[in-house]
Amino acid sequence: MLFLVFPKNNFIPNTSEHAGGDNLLFTPFSSKESVTDIRVNASRSVSYYIEENPVGEFSNLYSSIAGYSEFLMPLDQEKQKLFYRLSEALVIGDNVSELVVNLRNKVIPNFYGYSIEGLNDLESAILTLTEYRLMMK
Repeated sequence: MLFLVFPKNNFIPNTSEHAGGDNLLFTPFSSKESVTDIRVNASRSVSYYIEENPVGEFSNLYSSIAGYSEFLMPLDQEKQKLFYRLSEALVIGDNVSELVVNLRNKVIPNFYGYSIEGLNDLESAILTLTEYRLMMK
């Protein structure tokens, strides 16, 4: 089971039960601790960052998921560089600790959710920008 919310403009979701709390979508990822897994993709088809956090009001049932996706807003040049560096380091197998910290300090989530699936399954279900636009029109 998986539940993700991609808030539209002027919609303020209730994230009080999420690991990030009430201010989830207004504070950088670094304000949340206990991250257990991350995934990042930087490509022409879609760039995103997602992380899994095992705490929150419903942690006995679900992991909290938070992410940033181009679906809702494009990456500026600084974020694009952070995404590309981290994505490349993960593929090569480099130590990514510093890169993850840098990205988490500078990026604010723009979607969130809950999942009983791991990020591997979630990542394989992420749409490309073209697929997302097709479904949202």
